[in-house]
Amino acid sequence: GLDILLDAFSALLSAGRNEELAIIGDGPYLQELEERYPHRAIHFLRYRNGEQLARLYASADILAFPSENDTFGNAVVEAHASGIPVVVVNRGGPQEQVTHGVDGLVIPAGNVNEMAEALRTLFDSPRLREQLGRSGRKRAEAMTWAHAADAQWSFYMEVWGRRVSAPNPPADRGTRTARRKRRDECDQEQRDWDQGA
Repeated sequence: GLDILLDAFSALLSAGRNEELAIIGDGPYLQELEERYPHRAIHFLRYRNGEQLARLYASADILAFPSENDTFGNAVVEAHASGIPVVVVNRGGPQEQVTHGVDGLVIPAGNVNEMAEALRTLFDSPRLREQLGRSGRKRAEAMTWAHAADAQWSFYMEVWGRRVSAPNPPADRGTRTARRKRRDECDQEQRDWDQGA
């Protein structure tokens, strides 16, 4: 999807915009993209991580993540944690990390005009960027291991055909007794399930 983003950004530049775009990462098409989009406002920064990557997020206004086949979208979560609004497409995993109009924008995949319009909207509205970025930050703060475990538990229960809420771990979950009790509960649930199947 980088060609869609680069075409959209190039169209904005041709219309007289003066924003800058940083493409971060390496890959087999990097040299081709550098040759196809040789503009002083488009920077191919190659692979970055750690402190360098954190500084790039801190200095950005928007994250545009046009991937259609990424399975999760770590970059989206990292941008949210940095308080940056995101633009993603409506295919692939990253769209699941964004609520359109709340913490970012979700646009149709493969559409240069929609990408250009989403970028223009965010560039022209600092207030909207701030609002979406603040919501994204809250979303990222809620992404805890406990939340992930509860979501995984709920998924398993749904797959097993049962609508059970995630367990609330006991206050003494680290003790042997609490672990044994929970294991016994799970064993009983499995026996009940097996008898009903």
